[in-house]
Amino acid sequence: MDDHRFDPLGQLPEDPQSGLRVGYPYDEVGSRIQRQTGAEKTLVFDYDPSHKIIIRASGGVGDERARNIHPSSKLGLETSLEFIRKVADFLDEPGNEIYKGRGASKDEIEGAQNELGVIFDPDYINFVQAFGGSFVGVAIYGFNNSKMLESSSVVDLTDRFRRDGWPGAEGAYVISMDMSGNPVMIDASGSVFTYDHDSGDTRSMAASFRDFVEAAL
Repeated sequence: MDDHRFDPLGQLPEDPQSGLRVGYPYDEVGSRIQRQTGAEKTLVFDYDPSHKIIIRASGGVGDERARNIHPSSKLGLETSLEFIRKVADFLDEPGNEIYKGRGASKDEIEGAQNELGVIFDPDYINFVQAFGGSFVGVAIYGFNNSKMLESSSVVDLTDRFRRDGWPGAEGAYVISMDMSGNPVMIDASGSVFTYDHDSGDTRSMAASFRDFVEAAL
């Protein structure tokens, strides 16, 4: 079990995670400014004027572009950051770097939303900004996919299943496929579901994108 040790200021300077020591330096006003898992794997946290956190990757996740973390409307900023940390820890494990794609830009994400006529789930945005299309126990398609995934983007997959007339696809977007080739979709409420071609049934898979990914990690 992880041993979380907070200091008298309520800060978590070090967090043992699966045998790995993860450090969290803070600035003079108590804001977390880094996540350190080694000299080559550091996430730098900056803040904009409204105190929205910005991640600048250094070595471990994505590239050097600033990445806004979008708080989930259901879960809040801290939980959204915790989710990204869990995914980063998985992809940082030895041998798992091959599963990681390259982070998407704000323009790529906004362009995809406009083209598909949808609003992406905030945790999905955070995921593809940091990791692109990656395998995290399940394939998550976005942009700039890992070479372990096919090259299709979320736009490509969604367009494919919409053209095929797949039930539910028109008002949703496709982020993955199950073992039978059925699309895994997110609807406007943020729920993850699929339509099984063989049975003709719509099946709920998770209440949220975050739940879907965490169940696979």
